[in-house]
Amino acid sequence: MRNQSILMLAGLAALIAALLAVGLELPPAAAAVLGALLVVPLPLALARQPSLRLAAQREDNIAALAASPHPLLLLDAEGQLLAFSRGLHQLAALPPAAHRQPIQGLPAPWQSLIVELHAEARRNGSSHRQQWLARADGQPALQIDVHCVQLCGVDASPQLLMTWTPLPRPEPALHNEGPPELAERKRAFLQTLIDVIPQPVYIQRLEADGSHYLLVNESFCASHNRSRESLIGSAAAELLDPLQANALLQEDRAIAAGSVVFREEQAVDASTGQERILIVSKQSCLSPEGERVIVGTHFDITPWRLAEREVHQALDRERSLRERTQSFVQRIIDVIPYPVHVKDAHSRYLLVNEAFVRERGCSRAELLGHDPNQIARLMTDHKASAREEENLRAETSLREDRAVLAGDTVIKEEHNHHSVTGEERFRTVFKCACEDIEGQPAIVTAMFDITKWSIAERELQQTLAREKSLRERTQAFIQRFIDVIPQPLYIKDAQSRYLMINEAFARELRRDRSSVIGHSSNELAPSAGIAADSAREDAAVLGGAVILCEKRDQPYSGAPARERIISKRLCLDVDGQPIIVGHHVDINALRAAEQELQDARPGPAPG
Repeated sequence: MRNQSILMLAGLAALIAALLAVGLELPPAAAAVLGALLVVPLPLALARQPSLRLAAQREDNIAALAASPHPLLLLDAEGQLLAFSRGLHQLAALPPAAHRQPIQGLPAPWQSLIVELHAEARRNGSSHRQQWLARADGQPALQIDVHCVQLCGVDASPQLLMTWTPLPRPEPALHNEGPPELAERKRAFLQTLIDVIPQPVYIQRLEADGSHYLLVNESFCASHNRSRESLIGSAAAELLDPLQANALLQEDRAIAAGSVVFREEQAVDASTGQERILIVSKQSCLSPEGERVIVGTHFDITPWRLAEREVHQALDRERSLRERTQSFVQRIIDVIPYPVHVKDAHSRYLLVNEAFVRERGCSRAELLGHDPNQIARLMTDHKASAREEENLRAETSLREDRAVLAGDTVIKEEHNHHSVTGEERFRTVFKCACEDIEGQPAIVTAMFDITKWSIAERELQQTLAREKSLRERTQAFIQRFIDVIPQPLYIKDAQSRYLMINEAFARELRRDRSSVIGHSSNELAPSAGIAADSAREDAAVLGGAVILCEKRDQPYSGAPARERIISKRLCLDVDGQPIIVGHHVDINALRAAEQELQDARPGPAPG
């Protein structure tokens, strides 16, 4: 009976091992050990109390797994460690002191893989991964096949079992492909291939003390000023200081574990001492012999980075120059006491001076970047008439802007009222197109306030009109005044041209006034002698003499001779110009009366 029980247990263990090997794809040895661990505790459990049986069975299983020579790892549902086998200790090359916290002693890629497989197995029931992993002692990385399966423990709690199987290194294929000449040709081909690359290229093998060069190209040799023979087989750390060498070792181990490096770094050229900027690219792969190697290259991008730096510096200089130029232009236009502004091709304000800001009654920030229509909409606190007038001005401004951009120049004088203060104003507006500092079309507008001069001109014109009207009234009054005088009276200028005559003088000449005004006495005199006498008298008067004399002459051709008293004096007109005022008194009747009286007197008594 006992033998039958033993045979039955052995068969059960074999069956479980077969199922594990097929279902979990475990190696046969690992499946057999796991099957035995799951079956052997059964007889012991039958002889104990239920709670003690479960605890004893759980401890027996964990102890058996920990002592297993196969790399095994048992975790609970939360990822807490239940068992870490002696075989996994050896596979990861952990130091003996790491038995207390073995998972924390594993390299970071191992720990990350455990977390990922645990989470995946919790979701899907199992997980599987093949990955290159570097060991803790720095030995070359191994390609390890990892299986994780979710099981139910003896106490019905979920547990996850991981098996770690190192895969054998591929057999070197280079020696099996033909004679040694073929392997040499392949190596020569690879060497030539990397030599034609103008940037440093190298191939390294990761060993316990660091990475060692297997192949280097000519550019790599030149960059370190060393021969190929001195570099092949040497450690990369020999070219670096201790701190950099340690960082390089850690990086190469991570690359051997599957990481990829692609970064930009700064270095100093050993031969010239000048700064170099490199693109460093490194990753691992299998060599033709099946060995894990690291391939790296350094691309010298110093000329491009220096050029880029110079371009950035030039851009900074240009930007600074532009800002200073714009600030200088702003200060210049701010000095101008009249509104000046610059707009872009969309009629948006680019620059405005302080005079324009004051005129608009807005801040500079409210004006810049907006067009006249948008500025007009800001006048919400003004009267409807003022807003309507501002809208019309905005439309006019936009229409002029389009014309200026088309090639026209606007020069106009406008008369309106200030939209903010309501004051009357006169302005001369100049608009023309130009290019801004970026070469884009711009519109420059300058408005010169001529209100004071225009108002003064208007007042002068009004004064002139009043003076002209007063002069005309005065002249009409003088004309009426001299027309009342019954004796001939006239006014001549310095050229002896008649300016004014009264009706008595016109009757004396038997001419109408229009045929006399503007003509000289030389043109109207009835004889050359009378004309000469008149010119001589006028010259004497202009020289300051006063003419008062009796004269017998003819007033016009064919008229009887008559006697007159001629009076001529110098005077200044309203413009301060010298004029000659003449007056004729006809004394023919007086002379005739005197003659009659003389004739009527008795003669002297005869003696």
